[in-house]
Amino acid sequence: HPTRGRRREAMRILETVFPLLWSPAPDDRFTLARLYLAEGEWRKAAGQLKLLVAAEGAELRYLAAYVGALFALGDAAAAESWIARMEEVAAGEFATVGLRADALLNRGKVDETIETLRADLGDPKSQPQERRARLELAVNYLLGRAGRGNPRDQRGLASQLLAEAEKMRRDYADEFPEQEILIAVILARQGRLEEALELAERAWDRADAPAIAGALAALQAGGASGPDELKRIEAILVAALEKHQRAVQLLLTLANVRLFQELHEEAESLFREALAAGPNVVAMNNLAVLLALQTTRLTEARRLIDEAIALGGPISQLLDSRATVYLALGKSGEALADLEAALAEAPSGTSYFHKAQVHYGAGEEEAAADALAAAHRLGLTAEELMPLERPAYQTLKAALE
Repeated sequence: HPTRGRRREAMRILETVFPLLWSPAPDDRFTLARLYLAEGEWRKAAGQLKLLVAAEGAELRYLAAYVGALFALGDAAAAESWIARMEEVAAGEFATVGLRADALLNRGKVDETIETLRADLGDPKSQPQERRARLELAVNYLLGRAGRGNPRDQRGLASQLLAEAEKMRRDYADEFPEQEILIAVILARQGRLEEALELAERAWDRADAPAIAGALAALQAGGASGPDELKRIEAILVAALEKHQRAVQLLLTLANVRLFQELHEEAESLFREALAAGPNVVAMNNLAVLLALQTTRLTEARRLIDEAIALGGPISQLLDSRATVYLALGKSGEALADLEAALAEAPSGTSYFHKAQVHYGAGEEEAAADALAAAHRLGLTAEELMPLERPAYQTLKAALE
């Protein structure tokens, strides 16, 4: 999980070394191409990938990355010609199916996109395990494209894709009853929270622990966060924990419910129970933030977040969390450095709010106001923050606005 700075450093090294080599190894060239893709440097990525597919034309991962870069460059005609090549060498792979669906979607052919995905699911000779895997790929494709947006018909397209994702899930609910609860995720995306909660209450007993945890976390994130809704989610989780031998995924989901119920001691206990089962980046991160926001056991909070970063890499969410710990320790310079790195990697309203806190604490009101305005442009509201952070947010907002 390299940060943007480390990616750029790696790019510079490879760009310096390649001209000195007679023929760079394909995987090294692919690494440079992926670094360009991560930085949004589509033309440079396409240049490296074009060399790869010319030399290694049957390698699916190179072909798929090249087609993606061509789409990003707006060269749909070239992309479609290479998709045809993929269909010759890897017709049954979902990477090929997904890119063909992308080509159709780019031309506004939503019905044909759906038919392509459905045809991939419809092989009567496939084994149940393979059908389930392909169902997950197709549904995740639809959910991903629904969230990507379309300048021509953003809301209508998203509605169509979400409706088809729901239909796919329902069509296979009898064959895969343990996955039925995941329909609730799609209902939540559509704003149908009451339906989603009712389905979760009905279907959880047939689901496995990861599906229960994923569905309920999505419900909470999607707006089912009022006191009554959290009580209903809590009831499912308590029962599921008993059935599934206190699975770590369920412990973490219930701990986050407890945070929003402001039951901090219970949340801490659940995070610690999850950590007792083994190292876990989510538990380390969330417990570190909880301790920091309560300004208690800050040495432990620092150790936990450092361990989380050592395991999970310096990704934006973990850097933002370490900044929260640094703020609690009074280390504003270190906090600002982590926030700048987090924002360079993935701008978020929460990180801009934390940056505003750092600047305001240093007496830099103009910089604080700019950071808070950036947070609001990204859609930050008090409801998105943990309850422990909301008083500080309201105070800062009143001071700056």
